[in-house]
Amino acid sequence: MNIVQIVSSPASGGRELDSVLLSKAYTEMGHNSLLICRKDTPVDKAARNKGLQVWNTKMDGYLNPVSKLNLARQFRKFRPDVIDAHWTKDLSNIIVARSLYKRVPLILTKHVYSTVEKKDIFHTWTFKKTDKVLAVSNLVKENLFNTVNVDPEKVETLYNGIDAEKEWFPGAYGNSFRREINCGDDDILIGMNGRLNEGKGQMELVEAMPIITAFLPSAKFVFAGRSEGQQELAYQQKLKERIEELGLTDRVHFAGFRYDLPVIVDSCDLVVMCSRFETFGMVLIESMAMEKPVIGTNAGGVPEIIEDGVNGRLYPPGNSRKLAECVIGILSDRKSALVMGKAGRGTVLQKFNLSKMAKDSEKIYLDLISKYNILNTTCL
Repeated sequence: MNIVQIVSSPASGGRELDSVLLSKAYTEMGHNSLLICRKDTPVDKAARNKGLQVWNTKMDGYLNPVSKLNLARQFRKFRPDVIDAHWTKDLSNIIVARSLYKRVPLILTKHVYSTVEKKDIFHTWTFKKTDKVLAVSNLVKENLFNTVNVDPEKVETLYNGIDAEKEWFPGAYGNSFRREINCGDDDILIGMNGRLNEGKGQMELVEAMPIITAFLPSAKFVFAGRSEGQQELAYQQKLKERIEELGLTDRVHFAGFRYDLPVIVDSCDLVVMCSRFETFGMVLIESMAMEKPVIGTNAGGVPEIIEDGVNGRLYPPGNSRKLAECVIGILSDRKSALVMGKAGRGTVLQKFNLSKMAKDSEKIYLDLISKYNILNTTCL
């Protein structure tokens, strides 16, 4: 198959980087995969770093006739059998460009929970012209029904997956990151990965640090993620000031954005995710794949990943004391922590493995292509 993945978003979250993972998986499966994205975005850099086939678009809005024409030209050149969009904002451009190419299936992989109802004529048209909508969690699936006019038979849940056999493999990277930040092998290292953003809840972990270090004197902490824009830069500064007030500066390391995140996770003893609301939680399954015990908030799509007390712990968002209790409870019993970590990897291999996701997507693509071939034959 000739498969096109499209995401023009300039951000660096799960929505964006998921398209890179899928493009890589399809290429390894023997398909001809093309990733369409904006130049010099995190998606563009990550895809080129993996040696993937990339074409840069200048799509920057709903109504951009030049972008539509250029996209149609690229479709004619690449001749896709199926198109998978990862950002709702791209749909109108793709729909028009596809009409200038030929009738091929269009899928939307929906990553984000919407807080705004979009049942207007424009959005109703875009979802009518979309052949399939893949929601990354049951939460997103239900949210779609509540916020847009979409045929329920078009929608199904397909969980995100990661490369648990090669990239996210426990012990593959050792303790190299610990040496990088002068963290001893006997120290406890607690990680938190994701953009430095108030909604991600890094401050909750900061407020929990005095309690954690009182019970676990060797505990150290690492934040891996970038700050985007003035508001997030101000939040990062606020975090650092609060850490200094607590006298914990020498225990906390800000790693910034890293493409080698598995190296960091492999050095951690535990990973937390304090988001007040998350539609899925890629950082959780990444850490679970590395056999690390995880803690996440009991909100959004996180309970679809964590079974409390089995493959991780859940706590109420905003409750730093409860977070600290979960951390201490897990790391005070290292044997139980190991069991929890292995259970987490088992969950990933069963439900959130990239190879499973790619094969499930492939089947959906082939079914749609088959229906389109029948429809096109009938229309001749």
